[in-house]
Amino acid sequence: MKRATFTIPKQDNEGRTFPKTTILEIQRNILETYGGYTVRSVHGGWMDGDGKVYQEQNFEYTVVLEEHQLKDLKNWLEKMKAVLRQEAMFLEVGDTEVTFI
Repeated sequence: MKRATFTIPKQDNEGRTFPKTTILEIQRNILETYGGYTVRSVHGGWMDGDGKVYQEQNFEYTVVLEEHQLKDLKNWLEKMKAVLRQEAMFLEVGDTEVTFI
């Protein structure tokens, strides 16, 4: 199994907050696709190739998936990049073992 962590911004790169309905739709899609998620509110920053600094408030999602699902997740994040008007999307993937107790 794989653990994937990715961020969904609360605002676009111009500082406009996304409607709550947009975030809820994203969460529903994640839930239906992966069966569950953990979400945290995080703050981060990054610098693009031209030296422009972006400071962001994000939702950080963690999901567990099979390795064959990674390509679909990457494709979905590419779509979210356009929908959310982002320069880049963050994705971290690692191996994991899940146990429900």
